[in-house]
Amino acid sequence: MVEKGKEILKIYDLGRLRELADAPLSEDDQKFILVLNNHYIRSRYPDLAYKALPEPSLETTKKNHDQTKKLARWLMEYLENL
Repeated sequence: MVEKGKEILKIYDLGRLRELADAPLSEDDQKFILVLNNHYIRSRYPDLAYKALPEPSLETTKKNHDQTKKLARWLMEYLENL
């Protein structure tokens, strides 16, 4: 958002931040951001009532970690090319 001269808002919804930043993510990456957001919001606001998430397996955790690293690398390349 800074690179595009957009107003910085104090929000923690990753899906909304992606929309505001207008980052050209693939549909799969947009879906993944919503998965991350689901975990993030729960950790940020533990006092809110949420349906319990299933306990993640080691395989799921590794997959999410790898996909997060891939997304972070993409974001860095994208910012370098703005």
